[in-house]
Amino acid sequence: MAAEVAAKMADVDISGDKADKESIFKSRLAERLPYYQKRVELFETYLAREKAKVEAATSAAEPIKVIMPDGAERSGIKGVTSPFDVAKEISSSLAKKCVVAKVKFGPLRPPSNPLAPSHITY
Repeated sequence: MAAEVAAKMADVDISGDKADKESIFKSRLAERLPYYQKRVELFETYLAREKAKVEAATSAAEPIKVIMPDGAERSGIKGVTSPFDVAKEISSSLAKKCVVAKVKFGPLRPPSNPLAPSHITY
């Protein structure tokens, strides 16, 4: 796909006036519009699915225990509480600086992903 786009761009003379550039932009946008619409549709489907998971976890309200490296325990809700929420409990500045979370026996993860296991250790 990238090669096709590069070939199309090489054939276009962009030295013309503003109206020509706008028409080129509009024609390229019209060509790609179905792709963009499909991507937005997929995103909305995935977003709705994730919101439904969080709502189900919230209604179940299954408690979890988060054990910090110093041994301190924090409580949360399975599938709802995220590492970001735990960081925010500790300090708002820590939450702002939080880029990635490391969960023991698991890969690095975005801090916004909810915690699922019943026993979490950092």
